[in-house]
Amino acid sequence: MMSHSSFWRWGMVGALAASLAILPSLALAQSMQTTPGSHVEVNIDSPTTSATISNGQIVDFGGWAVDASAVGGTGIDQVQIFVDPVNGTAAQKIDANYGTFRPDVAQVFGRPDWTNSGFNVTWTAQGLSDGQHTFQVWAHSTLSGWNNGTVTLAAVTPPPTAASMQPVNVPPMGIGMPPQQPLVVQQPLVVQQPPQEIVVQQPPLIQPVAQPLPPTEPTVACGGSPTPNVPGMILLPC
Repeated sequence: MMSHSSFWRWGMVGALAASLAILPSLALAQSMQTTPGSHVEVNIDSPTTSATISNGQIVDFGGWAVDASAVGGTGIDQVQIFVDPVNGTAAQKIDANYGTFRPDVAQVFGRPDWTNSGFNVTWTAQGLSDGQHTFQVWAHSTLSGWNNGTVTLAAVTPPPTAASMQPVNVPPMGIGMPPQQPLVVQQPLVVQQPPQEIVVQQPPLIQPVAQPLPPTEPTVACGGSPTPNVPGMILLPC
């Protein structure tokens, strides 16, 4: 399984620069691809041809591109990667970042204006069937248009891991739900009270008191002899 990262590529810059100091033209020409009739050069550092990848894996595309006919710069303003192009169409398109720092390229060619000639993009592989796949790296020159370099990668399906081979127990529908309880209707609590005796309060009996009845006619007492004061009697002078 292949794994590429930008850290690996930058670590190789020092080693590459050391080797290029001796045989710069030969070393760069091994991976450089130039479209016939054009001065555009597209170099793919990673991934390398025939490397294997799988869906879900992060793939680091990196390299550099220049237009040798440009003056005062790389002449390149855009880099795109196309997956499995056929008759002008491709299954996928990946936009790369162009203008990354490549002092090794500037040193080898003696072109300080090519210091920022690198491109880079990390892509998560997806939608690839097992087998060979073509990746075309297209660089756009402001002078001569689009030109490309190609790398071929093999997509493989990784073998199943021990964890993925473990049986998965799928619980039946509704498992874990609490059992249904019978419906209980709460009736109001009725407390039987003992019969109460009804006591009717009678007004107290008032014993009649004999009252003196007024006489139908006044009794007249006359004379000088004292007359006892009898209720109902009127004393009149005679």
